[in-house]
Amino acid sequence: MSEPLNQTSGVMNFRDIGAELIDLVNGKDVFTDIHIETDQRVMLKTPNGWIESDTIDILYEEDVDQFLSGIVADWKEKIKESSISKAYDLQFCRLRLNAYHINGSARVAISIRRQPLAPMNILDVGLPQYVRPVLKNAKGLIIVSGQTGSGKTTTLASMIDNINEEQAVHIITIED
Repeated sequence: MSEPLNQTSGVMNFRDIGAELIDLVNGKDVFTDIHIETDQRVMLKTPNGWIESDTIDILYEEDVDQFLSGIVADWKEKIKESSISKAYDLQFCRLRLNAYHINGSARVAISIRRQPLAPMNILDVGLPQYVRPVLKNAKGLIIVSGQTGSGKTTTLASMIDNINEEQAVHIITIED
């Protein structure tokens, strides 16, 4: 077990992981995801792959416990059943948090996805040109698939925003 940071005068001062994460999200680093595992370096998913965060030190079991307790008081019970999911809207982005057990429940991991508050313009998402005319069809089904973190939600948000700007239609989405 690790010692809390800044132990002075018999008073324990615990880290404010939430504030550290907000500082990271507010910083200059370009990334989409934050991956936290107990007793490991915090990892960031950048356009060039996963890198270690140079602003957040290793998070120990006590740090993760304090952070998750501030989000869900009985997180230890809830995480036994499945994962814990929360979303937070900040002034500049939305954070989607998912906490779960790994290594046979030996450790806890937290995945945080950073998403823009407004959908990206369809021209900026990088979709092929032939997709835009497909969005003008009166009927049909569009399936967006891919691995975790590949941009499915961003793509869907951009496509729906484009349809809403140009047409008065009903849109139904199903996400798993």
